[in-house]
Amino acid sequence: MPSERLIALLRYAKAEDPDMTWRAVAAALGDIYHPKMSLADAVHHLAAAHQELLAEPRFAVQSGSNALDSLLLAPIKGYCSIELFGPKSTDQTYSVESIYNSFAAHILGELRWAKVGWCAELIAAPEKPPAPAAPPRPLCRDCADEVVRQQTPKPVCPNSGQPCGF
Repeated sequence: MPSERLIALLRYAKAEDPDMTWRAVAAALGDIYHPKMSLADAVHHLAAAHQELLAEPRFAVQSGSNALDSLLLAPIKGYCSIELFGPKSTDQTYSVESIYNSFAAHILGELRWAKVGWCAELIAAPEKPPAPAAPPRPLCRDCADEVVRQQTPKPVCPNSGQPCGF
């Protein structure tokens, strides 16, 4: 059974056009954990979800030594590399954030392509409860007596002619 963390990340990764950064991972996990997660916390949860994904054969994702190789090479080679054709030279400097964004994009990509038919009911987005009804508008002083006299569900203000109250 996938963890709540993995389910949340699978929902996020399989959403249409998700942002593939560590900050997006932190936001996606914000309802479960802290909404303003640090880089270290987001990477921790992303790595734990990745390990869980690789450990479950029903997800049918690449595992073993190839999984580690492709993750470590993600910032410099592959579809989520920082630069499309890799670094121009070995002197190229990248920010820590861009490297971890590349790792996040790689793992979210694996989550996106994972087979979830066996747990589709868990991954399906939960139904949102209906929005609460808007509170009734307060009556203006001028029409309070008139509203009582009109005895209608949608009273009209005698001064403005506009709907008033309920």
